[in-house]
Amino acid sequence: MTILELREKRAKAWEAAKAFLDSHRKENGTLSAEDDAAYTRMEQEITDLGKEIARLERQEALDAELNRPVNKPLTGKPGGRADADGGEDKTGRASDDYRKNFWNAMRSKAPMRWPTSTNTGRRLTTAPSRSPCGHCSSGQGRRRSDGCGGDERADHVPEK
Repeated sequence: MTILELREKRAKAWEAAKAFLDSHRKENGTLSAEDDAAYTRMEQEITDLGKEIARLERQEALDAELNRPVNKPLTGKPGGRADADGGEDKTGRASDDYRKNFWNAMRSKAPMRWPTSTNTGRRLTTAPSRSPCGHCSSGQGRRRSDGCGGDERADHVPEK
């Protein structure tokens, strides 16, 4: 029998026990010895049905727990974007924007633009890491304050 069928059977037995009490009570509100024994058997049947229902419910709960997967299966592409269950997007060099810009630069789809010098307004011909002021080839030394706008280094010689 299923749990639902046992619950229905228990409910019918309880209704029958209540009807039995109402019909067999004496005028003073007590039961005869035979009626008391019959009612006790009815109560015992209701209690037994309740225990069986509880046992089946525990069995179903244990089956559900043991049949549950231990780990979450991989459903997405490994190494791809985080899925919708609260994962974070990648940042820095691992981000999708970085990857797209890197490969575009490698394919020359979006050529790199070198910044212009802030002092002269002309375009730099070397990588900006070589010269902070834009018109010299040395990128080392201390800042100097002799009229180069403060961007030149102290131990370099401007290109002519």
